[in-house]
Amino acid sequence: MVSSQETSVQQGKGHPFVCTDYTQGKVFIVSAEGKIEWEYPATHCNDVWMLPNGNLLFNTGNGVKEVTRDKQVVFNYESKSGIYACQRLANGNTFIGECDSARLLEVSKDGNIVKK
Repeated sequence: MVSSQETSVQQGKGHPFVCTDYTQGKVFIVSAEGKIEWEYPATHCNDVWMLPNGNLLFNTGNGVKEVTRDKQVVFNYESKSGIYACQRLANGNTFIGECDSARLLEVSKDGNIVKK
């Protein structure tokens, strides 16, 4: 028989993290204590990144947004295709995977496609 102490999931201090809840349609920043510190609406989100500048980059079903902690949108890309993947690249552009159109894109900060 295993005691409750042996099945403990976490020991010691936690750490903050960013996550998405597809069913609630939101992205979150959760504190080390497990409290929601910040949230933003993001329907159909399943990919979220905390950027080095503290902003969040995430998909929105048919788009990608970068949002500041003050909830200002500083990058927005919209598509007719479903988008299930995004990532900021080292050169400052954003990688976007469009599902329905079967395209992998590199999009500049001003929203222009520079590679596909």
